[in-house]
Amino acid sequence: MSKNTEQIKPLRLPTCYYCDLPFDHAFDDMVTPDTQRLFTGYQPCDRCKEAISKGFLIMGVVEKPTFPNQPEITEQNSVKLYPTQNVIVLSNEAKQLLKENDPNLSHITDETPGSYMPDQFVKELINQFSDQLTANNSHPENEV
Repeated sequence: MSKNTEQIKPLRLPTCYYCDLPFDHAFDDMVTPDTQRLFTGYQPCDRCKEAISKGFLIMGVVEKPTFPNQPEITEQNSVKLYPTQNVIVLSNEAKQLLKENDPNLSHITDETPGSYMPDQFVKELINQFSDQLTANNSHPENEV
């Protein structure tokens, strides 16, 4: 008796760089850890585009690619910068607070839709907002 040695190939889907879900969100429930995500560029899906349009996008960048053959997203002072998937969309109010508290961000105007920043800074910013949300959502009256 011979066994069928043919393996089922994992599903391959073009996915949004920002949310890591298929561009066609009708396929969201089909994504598993084995799904091969196909990089198609830095253009956001419709859901991410809508979220980004409501605030200020901050994207973490590093000086080396984060995956094979990754194209750079920008170049600054002859240094190619590559995005990480550490991204956050701030409200316009949070953008203003950030700008007021960091003199290095004086180039950001009300019309600036986003900025590339060192990845470590973006990670710390994400952690600060996550910690604040966690603290604001903890309700002592629900504790046992």
